[in-house]
Amino acid sequence: MANAFTLTIKVSGSGDYITDFEIAPTWSTTSGHGPRGPENVTLAAGFNALTTPTDATTPPKYCLIIPASTSGNTKTIKGLTGDTGPSPLGWTNQMALIPLTSAGVFGVTSTAQEVVSVLFF
Repeated sequence: MANAFTLTIKVSGSGDYITDFEIAPTWSTTSGHGPRGPENVTLAAGFNALTTPTDATTPPKYCLIIPASTSGNTKTIKGLTGDTGPSPLGWTNQMALIPLTSAGVFGVTSTAQEVVSVLFF
């Protein structure tokens, strides 16, 4: 049986020099891979390969990486080992939602070792 997931992100703002706004898009996706909750993954300092689950014919559509709210380690997304190109996708203690187009492997570099929660859906 396929698993259904709904992702809702709400962004709102108000204050000086901005018009009050709210954006609340919702994405729904169906994934054929087995049930998975967030899994703790230890990132080593340097390159870390993350492999999408392949236990179903329908690969997951997203990967959500959640570091500790106190993390100060910079993390970046890389395509493969040795990828030295600039990455504007660096983050420290924010969640990172990565869209996936197919099953495979992608990399996350970290400036130091840390444990993050990873959820494929």
